[in-house]
Amino acid sequence: MNNCVKKSLFILLFLSFFLFSGCPLVEYLLGTITITSPDDQAIVATSSVRISVDASYNYIDYITVEIDGQEVYSSTESNFSFTANLDPGWNTIVALCYAYDNEDDHFSSYVGSDSIDVYYDAYDPEITITSPENWSILDSNDVTITGNIYDYDNLGFFSFTYLENGTYHSLSYDGNGDWSL
Repeated sequence: MNNCVKKSLFILLFLSFFLFSGCPLVEYLLGTITITSPDDQAIVATSSVRISVDASYNYIDYITVEIDGQEVYSSTESNFSFTANLDPGWNTIVALCYAYDNEDDHFSSYVGSDSIDVYYDAYDPEITITSPENWSILDSNDVTITGNIYDYDNLGFFSFTYLENGTYHSLSYDGNGDWSL
């Protein structure tokens, strides 16, 4: 093997090691993109959410943000925030970064992405008191109140407050179904 081939193989092996080892040098050279808000797996109670993106690539041409495959925002800035609307249920948010391949030709290529999932809980749980009946006259201070909780989304945790003899109390419940106090 001649020296030129040996040097080429050495350089190839050296670069391969850094590219596939997760070396911080590679992130410095290539950069990163991160959706910083909202958090991954967040559950939100309103359809309108603030999405923030932070990218550290050199020569950023533009960044696009998609929700469930539909582009909702584009920016030439490396750090930005905007407000978008979610559909009820799980929403996948993806930020895609494109950088200049050649500044003279202004040709861009995909260089990185980040993805999160956010759940929009659009439906309030239904809380029903089954006993005692409404407007019941009770002849005892010892009363058991029973009811049912149902959540369309079945997220599984509820908390509500009730008033008893001038004092507020809280009840937490994990899951759909019957409850009593």
